[in-house]
Amino acid sequence: MPAPPRTQFPEGLWGTIRWFLVQSRDKRFLVSALSAISALALLILGTLFLLHKVGYSVKVSWLQYRDGEAQVVGLGTGGHLRDAIDLGRDKKKPQPNIIISATYFVRVEDGPDRERGAPFIMRTLSERVFYTLLALRNIDPDERIFNEAFQNPTADEMHYWRGTDAEDNRLGGSGKGDFANYDVRFKIPKGDVHSLTTGVDEVIRLPMADKRQYRGTELSSEEDVASYPNKEDVIADLTIIIESSSIHLHAKDAFLSEGADSSAVNSQRVSVAQNDTLGTSSSSLPGLSTISARWENVKPGQNAILRYGWQKHVPR
Repeated sequence: MPAPPRTQFPEGLWGTIRWFLVQSRDKRFLVSALSAISALALLILGTLFLLHKVGYSVKVSWLQYRDGEAQVVGLGTGGHLRDAIDLGRDKKKPQPNIIISATYFVRVEDGPDRERGAPFIMRTLSERVFYTLLALRNIDPDERIFNEAFQNPTADEMHYWRGTDAEDNRLGGSGKGDFANYDVRFKIPKGDVHSLTTGVDEVIRLPMADKRQYRGTELSSEEDVASYPNKEDVIADLTIIIESSSIHLHAKDAFLSEGADSSAVNSQRVSVAQNDTLGTSSSSLPGLSTISARWENVKPGQNAILRYGWQKHVPR
């Protein structure tokens, strides 16, 4: 009995095309091939539709073009950055931008008060806020959508620190505990990111008053807060850092506060990271005492507060 003929597989592109044309004369083969192609096409379309429904973006990019217009998208289906973008694009109150990251950095140093003399202490605070913004639409410098303000009722002096971007329309301020506010102007194309820095320098003549009230929190004469009052922004990631080379810092607590002083509601308490190498460093550097706290998706009207105390550093 003769052996069945061996199947001849095509070689190369033209060989594949010729083989398909020959086989397509068989109606059963043609129907099977078309059915397989249709099933594969339906599988691909169904997968793409499902991915679209769950909000997945195949492009790992800030932008996705739809109907000729750049649309801001997230980097995946979840995460607090994706949530912040959704909050910023809320149809009821859309934001021109969200703040991807805001880091409020405070350097606290104690030294002799030359005006009052020993044993009085003068405290200086150098405050800087580092922002990274994501534009949800085109932003023009003339819009004045970014307003910055620094206030500290405990401060005896407040001194302006010029930031990285154009700042104008300052409303004055008394210079004592109230630096009022000013506009920061910039241009950002939709979907682009922009970094900027603002700041202020303060002087406090110790001791502070006892039983002070700050947004419903009572503070002793040896306690203070670093606070970021968030009036109208959506902030995906907010960090407060306090450091000193002259005093030992002790974290008390860190939380979000909503509402006025008399009726403030504290929520979203977070853990505080603490590191103190002041006086223990083996290098020529003096060492630092540092505390920090971090929040995610801070909404308009929420105020981040890091309450802390301190102890005088006595050099060995």
